[in-house]
Amino acid sequence: DHTVISIWRAFAECVVQVAEFSTAQVSTYQAAWVLAHLAGFYGPVDVRVIIEITGPGTAVWQELMQLQQRVRDIHPEEGEADLRNVFRNMRHFFYSKPDALSGGDFAFHWKMSDERKRTLMAQYKDSFELGRLVPRSVPLLEEMRGMINDEGSIGAEGSKKDDRVIAAALAHEAWRRWLAPLLRGKSMTRARAQQIETAGGEQPIDQLILNYLKKANLSLPAR
Repeated sequence: DHTVISIWRAFAECVVQVAEFSTAQVSTYQAAWVLAHLAGFYGPVDVRVIIEITGPGTAVWQELMQLQQRVRDIHPEEGEADLRNVFRNMRHFFYSKPDALSGGDFAFHWKMSDERKRTLMAQYKDSFELGRLVPRSVPLLEEMRGMINDEGSIGAEGSKKDDRVIAAALAHEAWRRWLAPLLRGKSMTRARAQQIETAGGEQPIDQLILNYLKKANLSLPAR
């Protein structure tokens, strides 16, 4: 019912929500543009994108691919070379079966099925209960409260929505499957990342946002 883009920051031991976009007022091509903009905004770090390509998600994915192709064709003399930075650090999620051997078949992004949804939501619930997943959106938490398991069919109860939950669960899957093992190998825990940022080794997300607002001649509202 809603287009949702859920953004999370990954660490070795957990994943923390940092932003959320949700609306019923955009077309699929507009959703792709918003996704590209956000990926470019957070682009100073490695950005992993996972899209549910069941139904309208396929159109979002196709528009995103067309955007990438058009950006490749831009020449510096046209004065728009900076658009290339939008996709510079974007990595697309690859799905493989859990029981697939190394070198097995891979597919782009995520195609939902009842079986995959049950596994996805069970792992999401486990990580939330174990503190490996830290949501910060109140609407997301409200949707999580409305989720039910009706004889194996998992979804929102009655007329309630679950779009934010599904988006968050997919982000968790990208972290669990691809990012957590890499970050554990680098010992990039949440505490270590904060130490690096405090020492000036990397720009914190808050500073990135402030820099963006400054360049756009915008300011934060008074509290």
